[in-house]
Amino acid sequence: MRVLITGGSHVGALRRAQKAGAAPPPAGMSLHIRPLGSGITVARSFFALRDGRIEITNERFRENLPGIPLAGLDCDRVGFCTALYSRPIWLGRDWARFAPPGVDDGRTVISHALLRRLVLDDLRYVLAFLDALRSLGLRPFVVDGPRPFRHNPEVERAGERAVQIIDRTYRRIAARSLDELGVPVVAGPPDTYDEAGFTRPEFRRPSATDRTHANEAYGARMLGRIHAFLTGEATAPLAEAAATPGG
Repeated sequence: MRVLITGGSHVGALRRAQKAGAAPPPAGMSLHIRPLGSGITVARSFFALRDGRIEITNERFRENLPGIPLAGLDCDRVGFCTALYSRPIWLGRDWARFAPPGVDDGRTVISHALLRRLVLDDLRYVLAFLDALRSLGLRPFVVDGPRPFRHNPEVERAGERAVQIIDRTYRRIAARSLDELGVPVVAGPPDTYDEAGFTRPEFRRPSATDRTHANEAYGARMLGRIHAFLTGEATAPLAEAAATPGG
């Protein structure tokens, strides 16, 4: 089985773990990890389906991955690591003045409908990309990324409760949309995040300037889950991917 995993910057933890030999693939499986680009910018059109091939149209993304299938790599399956990534919604400075439903701290509370619209707009091209992969018979699946980190200053600005609600809402809507497409999810290990839905500090990347990404240990855990899913040793429960504790 030949598998390509691509997506946003969270594939970095998977690549570092793979290069370190932390989680070698099972016999008969080749796993290729290629970054696509920032998970924030996939909210805009970044690909086109032409002549039985997906062409990446975003110039910056093309430097990493010109298209799928990739020259020299006729993959059987494609894993995409971005579809459950809620940060593009809660990173904005507007959350200093606004809050999602369920937060009552003096900020202006937006409606459930507006929050849902923000999430669906962010997911639009991701879902279209997965559907295009499916149309090519590449049986796409989604690779979960780490939950938000408390040490991220964007979390402090928006507020932990607001980020928790936004992340839970994003995951619930994304999981429902993926289920409708028939795209499974390899969920992150539940013991990597705490009872409030934030990634535990021992899984943060050891960098003074990186407030978003997970470390090699997290990447190794996720690779193990991906291998188990691809070999049929484990299922990919959407409910687990959508769950955010502390609701």
